[in-house]
Amino acid sequence: MKIELKEWQGWTLEEYSSQTPTKIIRKSTPASKRIRGNFSCTCGRTYVRKDSLQRHVTYECGKDPQFQCPFCPQKCKRKGHQMRHIRRQHKDKIRVLEENNPEIKKNKE
Repeated sequence: MKIELKEWQGWTLEEYSSQTPTKIIRKSTPASKRIRGNFSCTCGRTYVRKDSLQRHVTYECGKDPQFQCPFCPQKCKRKGHQMRHIRRQHKDKIRVLEENNPEIKKNKE
């Protein structure tokens, strides 16, 4: 039974009853707004979609990982990779994100 949706750093946390864990869903660009073509980065990588190139330039191209896992030393260049890591490696700790994030905790009250 779904209870409510919450925001956490651009992600949606779907909270269920206490019998099931919190589900984390990535917010994505609607398909109608995705521009297709051949998009190249100065580093030589090419992408079919413009939003993929923009994401590469924003988070990856020549940059150090900026998303630190709150549970271990793992660092990722993209938020999606960080959340995938957390879901796979720390699924028992997902609720801790809510408890330690003041914005999410405030929404619960």
